[in-house]
Amino acid sequence: MTVRADKPAAPDDPAAALTGMLGARCARTWLVAATPAEAGATLGVPCAPVVSCALDAPGLPAFSVRDLRAERAARPRGALLGCDVSATGSYLCPAAMRGADVVVDDLSSLGLGPAAAPSPAAAPICALSLSRDALRDAAAVSAAERLAASRPMEPAAVRALSAALPGFPERCRRRADAASAMASYLACHPDVAATAYPGLKGDPAHGTAERILENGFGFSVAFVPASSPAAVLAAADALEPGARRPAAAAPDAPPPTPAALAPLPSARAAPQALLLTVGDADPLALVMWLERLLDPFGEF
Repeated sequence: MTVRADKPAAPDDPAAALTGMLGARCARTWLVAATPAEAGATLGVPCAPVVSCALDAPGLPAFSVRDLRAERAARPRGALLGCDVSATGSYLCPAAMRGADVVVDDLSSLGLGPAAAPSPAAAPICALSLSRDALRDAAAVSAAERLAASRPMEPAAVRALSAALPGFPERCRRRADAASAMASYLACHPDVAATAYPGLKGDPAHGTAERILENGFGFSVAFVPASSPAAVLAAADALEPGARRPAAAAPDAPPPTPAALAPLPSARAAPQALLLTVGDADPLALVMWLERLLDPFGEF
């Protein structure tokens, strides 16, 4: 995994700042009020996630990291390669430099979309980026411009995005570092049967992740509690985290949890594995929260 120096964001031009994060091969970015799936469909280019997690054949969680360089080399000349970097953000996955031509990114995944806008019902915010090669494709450029014209971002959302972007790289790094620490913690925990994270050296996805990602390995860790995953989810729903409410929160709003915890999709009715997505909480607070979920009768 290579690490590059931070590029200064352009507060007055968030699209240009996001273009810069994707690397010199990226030519232009549009900010649209659409989902990544809608943006990719508009261009007619499949944009599967670069990093994803699912259950493997034995039912254990397994991360998959697309080898964009190999995919690029195998594509016919002129065929556009698309991808979705919502799970990592462009700072951790400069996909254009790895060979992608169409890159979509759900900015709300890092709190830069509806969560940063005044209304919780605000439209989604997606960054749609094209490489230099894709910019020569008149049909792709025309489709992107039509989408941007028909689904523009609200001015308030643009202002919120512009205000958030200067701290975006450091925020990504902190979250990735916290996820890495949680992966190591869960991998050694006596009440965890299995852990998956691309940053763990023994993880099957680690080699590809080192070639494709930089500045971190993502914000999500998958694990299988030795007890019932459903019981852990129930404990998370019932547990009062005791965290301080944000100043702007409604008086009756529940306190925020240190991280998001969700079951991995499974054909079975009961969850088999859980996906932990790290936010901005202090890692020690996150460890204490997890310890209370995994060992409710322990010292925490």
